[in-house]
Amino acid sequence: MTAPTPTLEGMPLQIIALIAGHSDRTVTIWRMMATSRKIRAGAEPALRPMLVEEEIVIRPIPDVWDPMHRCIDDPEDHEWRELLRVRSKRFKDHYRAYPPSAALLSRLIVEVRDDQDQAGWEHIRRFAGQLTSLDIHFRDRQWEAHLEERYEGVILRAEHIRRTANTSDVWNRVFDFGVLQLPLVTHLTLACSARITDHFALLAKSTPNLVDLTLACHFGSWGFEYTPFDYESQGISMPQTIRRLAVHGDDDSVFHTLANILPLAPGITALVVHLSTDVIPDELELILVTMAAHTPLESLALYGQPSGIITAVLRHVQDEWDDPSEVTFPHLRTLVLGQQYYRAESEDVVPGDPLLMHEDSNRPNLPALERLSFVDRHIHHPRSYYSPSPPPRYGPFYTYQPEALRDLAVRYPTLRMVQWVMGYPVDPFDFNSPSIDPGGLLKCRVTWAEGQEPPLPPDVEEQDHQHSGCYEGEESPWLLVGGE
Repeated sequence: MTAPTPTLEGMPLQIIALIAGHSDRTVTIWRMMATSRKIRAGAEPALRPMLVEEEIVIRPIPDVWDPMHRCIDDPEDHEWRELLRVRSKRFKDHYRAYPPSAALLSRLIVEVRDDQDQAGWEHIRRFAGQLTSLDIHFRDRQWEAHLEERYEGVILRAEHIRRTANTSDVWNRVFDFGVLQLPLVTHLTLACSARITDHFALLAKSTPNLVDLTLACHFGSWGFEYTPFDYESQGISMPQTIRRLAVHGDDDSVFHTLANILPLAPGITALVVHLSTDVIPDELELILVTMAAHTPLESLALYGQPSGIITAVLRHVQDEWDDPSEVTFPHLRTLVLGQQYYRAESEDVVPGDPLLMHEDSNRPNLPALERLSFVDRHIHHPRSYYSPSPPPRYGPFYTYQPEALRDLAVRYPTLRMVQWVMGYPVDPFDFNSPSIDPGGLLKCRVTWAEGQEPPLPPDVEEQDHQHSGCYEGEESPWLLVGGE
């Protein structure tokens, strides 16, 4: 007698659950569940973890680490508006048909607009009491109006006012002037096309337990005369629970955001700043002084075009300041910098961060510095920069000169670790994060103990260490990957 053909429904529930768990797409599990009651019972446990997060976005504002220019400009946006309405309604129909979708939701990524308070907004209201993480992509019409004025000719002043005035009122309508609370939200990302500080000021009162805050604004001033809120003079308060702040934007947006938030949030000990445009030294000095005035700061990450000169500018500020102790970051233990390059006389491109040069005038006073990390997005393209004359056995490039690292250890006697990673870690301050483990983003790490010098790479003779490639060693303080 021929044995019956095995079927999915004939398998034990735990096997069905195991099969469903190998899918990372909810639609696949939904289709499994639709086949029979037994398969539904087995597959449903694999679905539930995926219902924790929901994304209702049509045209997201780009990632906070990517500069944006005219990415969201679309004056004829009727189709965009309708797509957002349909997407929002589809999710509403979904959780009404399957109530666990509503019960399990704790992380919401949502796109909203300032000219309506339904699509997207209604889900913030509906789940306000259970969300722990909220990402808001907010479109401010000032972006659209300014682009029309800048690129398509001057529009009537009256029309400009009509289209941009009171755009922030939507926050008061949705949150009822702070009556509607987000009591469990600890992680908030607010990405706006314009006027980031004004919008967050209206949202802050509804986030009493906020811990991790990211603010991204891709508009800035761009020649538009705009004066943001002054939090202190207008009596705007900040959640005293904030411990980490990430700010992305042009110099004007970043400066006003830091100047408004840092004095009112003394609990912030970790700060990430990404300047999406180039900045002249005078403006960079204002940003650095604003950050340095926040003395509780322990961890600082600086990304973007000016990151290659930022430490040299800080040293200049310290040299010129009447009281250098006011701009020394007295408690800063961890510093993360975007790696920059310069072109040598030989036309070879080599790493050029001022901290790794032999000029002490480029190195600011950081009395508590213990860990230094360089984010080098080009390190996985080794031939894009190299030593003018590297020893053949070390390959076509080097990450740094060991003698420069030893000079750095002398300049910063508390320093115990330097590393290079080839991309932006999820958490730049967690040096043990899986995202930067060997085989991940981590490409080079050097550690040493108090009273010691940074070690040379394995098998490198003292007299031959002018140019060092990367080398991977298991029982070594170096965790390195090297040239060919």
